[in-house]
Amino acid sequence: MTSVTDDSDDRRSGGDEDELPLLGNWLSLLEDRLSGAERLALCLDFDGTLAPIVEDPDAAAMPERTAAALEELAGHPGVDLAVVSGRGLEDLRERVAVDDCVLAGNHGLEIDRGGDRWTHPEVDPEALDRVRETVAERVESIDGCHVEDKRLTATVHFRRADVGREEVRPLVQSAVDDVSGFEATDGRQIVEIRPSVEWDKGEAVRELVDDRALGIYVGDDTTDEDAFEALEDLPGGGVGILVGDRPSAAEFRVHDVDGVRAFLEWLADGHGPVDGADADGSADA
Repeated sequence: MTSVTDDSDDRRSGGDEDELPLLGNWLSLLEDRLSGAERLALCLDFDGTLAPIVEDPDAAAMPERTAAALEELAGHPGVDLAVVSGRGLEDLRERVAVDDCVLAGNHGLEIDRGGDRWTHPEVDPEALDRVRETVAERVESIDGCHVEDKRLTATVHFRRADVGREEVRPLVQSAVDDVSGFEATDGRQIVEIRPSVEWDKGEAVRELVDDRALGIYVGDDTTDEDAFEALEDLPGGGVGILVGDRPSAAEFRVHDVDGVRAFLEWLADGHGPVDGADADGSADA
């Protein structure tokens, strides 16, 4: 069973000096920062963070204990909870059935705050349909490769294909180049087609985090780097936590989704602003 403090292989001493420190060895430092914050704004990616990466993206789901920890945190008046994902909003809503949790789909291009839904005004779904159909035609001969329609973006999945990014990426890029207003970006065994607007997970975090709050963002994907970098601009400060091990703008890391679950349970156990904040976020006297 993984514990948030189960970090016996931390190689900070004598290891790669560029390797991020494991969160479990620095919980006391994080607890100090949490205790000095008026509120906690906790933002999390979904795939590879709350839910394990699986062969079939449609089968991805949160483990029961992770969902239970989210439910507990969402119900606390000192915590603002959000899930920020590359998945479409409707897809995300089916997988994160947690009350009082803000959902940001399509990398924050659409945000649902308890039924109050916002969509980025510069996105043109009809133009995206045309690009998506062209890409689908160009990759249809590749077994195991398919294009997912996410309404505001599209994702080309090649996890099950016999070919790699070097074969798929040029086909997607050529279709995107034929139409202005879109771009292709890389993710974990996917290529995404996005509108060329100044918006990403980092902008979503800046939108979601209250000025009074300490922002914490947890994610595994390369697209989460925008969010880690955005934390540096937050008035209340921020802490980035990478899931996995690679060069990153995050401050700490955990090994895997079990590490994320353990961290959520640690927070829900009553650390930092989770304790002693009333409904408007002000600390008890």
